[in-house]
Amino acid sequence: MRGDYPHPPAPTHLLRNGEGRRRTPRRGRRVRRARLTAWAGPRASVGRLGGDEFAVVRELPAARLEQRLAQLVRMLHTPVVFEDGRTVEVAASVGAAAPGTVGSRDLAVLQRAADTALYDGKHSGHAYVAGAAHTAVPSVNGRRAGRAGTAA
Repeated sequence: MRGDYPHPPAPTHLLRNGEGRRRTPRRGRRVRRARLTAWAGPRASVGRLGGDEFAVVRELPAARLEQRLAQLVRMLHTPVVFEDGRTVEVAASVGAAAPGTVGSRDLAVLQRAADTALYDGKHSGHAYVAGAAHTAVPSVNGRRAGRAGTAA
């Protein structure tokens, strides 16, 4: 599963306080990490890929995949409340790939398919699950060709 925050959320959002502007990246990253870790559980791997992108490797029963992804999207869309009471609305895009939907257990294939699904579902407000067609999309360094940062 891959995800990112399509608009500057709490991690990179500039907020104004009494003394002027301050960046809040650490607080936002802690919130995201806590939400992802809580959703994924102790038997998963959660990591930041760079910028506002993250990945989760977790086995989910096929019968519960859509339900669990919907839960994740709700968690990631929950506003961030700062210690001083200010609230920042956030949004996230989620792409997921599973061996049963993609037809492969190869982690590189699953990651590429999830990345492609993420962009297919971007700004939709729900998780997008990859199918076999997502494995055939051209890629550079494991990411959908044409994305920023994929220059050969």
